[in-house]
Amino acid sequence: MTTGTISLTLHCVFSFAGYQAGNCEPNPMVKLILRVLMAPIPITLLIIGLTIFCFYPIDEERRKENRAKMEAARDPLCQQL
Repeated sequence: MTTGTISLTLHCVFSFAGYQAGNCEPNPMVKLILRVLMAPIPITLLIIGLTIFCFYPIDEERRKENRAKMEAARDPLCQQL
């Protein structure tokens, strides 16, 4: 599922940039999009993820609550193992 989503996204982005398969000299817009996809976008997403991680409130009490909920939701057949 993820591979299909990524392939579709890249196809749309490169089509917008004017990419043509078999063309020996790529369009300058394609070069720019490749540079943007390789550095600024992943760095931005990483910073957003780290920001969310830093402000997500998990303390010892919440961890114990989550653990209790997971134990309660466990399938009875799995508990016999």
